[in-house]
Amino acid sequence: MTADELRALDAEVAILIFGWKRGNPDRGDHAWLKPTADKRYSGGFEQTPVLPKFSDDIAAAWRVAEKSVGMVKLARVWKDDPPTAFEFECSLRFEQGVGFARAASAPLAICKAALAAVAGSPSPG
Repeated sequence: MTADELRALDAEVAILIFGWKRGNPDRGDHAWLKPTADKRYSGGFEQTPVLPKFSDDIAAAWRVAEKSVGMVKLARVWKDDPPTAFEFECSLRFEQGVGFARAASAPLAICKAALAAVAGSPSPG
C-alpha cells in the first residue's frame, strides 16, 4: 500500500472504530475531532491535530484491538508455499461481526481485520 492509502486507512479506522470525525478548518477546528465524555461545551468532541498511524504503529494498532469485544487473534504465519516469507493474520470480534485479514505487518493486519468486522463480514472458516 502507498503512504496515501495507509493514511486513508488510518482515517477510516479513526471514524469507524473510534467515532472520530473530520474537523472544519473554516471554523477554526483542528483536522480531527474525537469523542469526549464532557458534552457540556464541545458537543461531545474534543479537537486533536494528529491522526494516529494505526496501520503502521503497533501501539496505536493495539488500541484498535482493545476496542474489540472478546476475541483477538494475531499470528505470524508463512506467506507462501513453499514458505519463503512471513506475514501476519488477525481475527477480531466486534459487535457487528468477526473480521479476518492478512497483511505484511501486524498493525496493518489488525486495522484491516477491525474494518472487516465493523463492516459485518462473516466469520472466517
